[in-house]
Amino acid sequence: MESRKQGVSIRVSAQDVEKIKQIARRLSVRDSDVIRYAIKSMLNRLSPLDRPGKFGKEILPVFIECGAELAHAFELDAVKLDRIINGDLEPPDQAVSRRDIELLTLSGTADGYLRMRIREVIHQNVDSKDVVEMLQQYLYEKYLMDAQTRAD
Repeated sequence: MESRKQGVSIRVSAQDVEKIKQIARRLSVRDSDVIRYAIKSMLNRLSPLDRPGKFGKEILPVFIECGAELAHAFELDAVKLDRIINGDLEPPDQAVSRRDIELLTLSGTADGYLRMRIREVIHQNVDSKDVVEMLQQYLYEKYLMDAQTRAD
């Protein structure tokens, strides 16, 4: 394993640079240490996405946990997200439904519309403060807990 480090150039806003400097001062470390930590932290959160043959249920937890952030940061709509999550998945029973992918894209937007759509899916009232949590619970139960139960 190669342990050489490479220099990279990135563009960040002046506000982000100031935040990095403030964090570095508070922690008594270098700015570059804060940036490396941020990159490693993000790479750990997104690690299932760096595995070429993984799709569907196998990478869904990334999007359950930070799908709204990703959709916003990378301007991902349901079509793009479907392509990222499901790709050309075989067998199709491992795929995430298009309806559920649309719910994921809504999780970072209009709370009222997401609440209405979740209510349609789970057939119960949804408190506005719990809407994202209910979406996460629904997706974990539908795609991941069921598979875990069958494996036991």
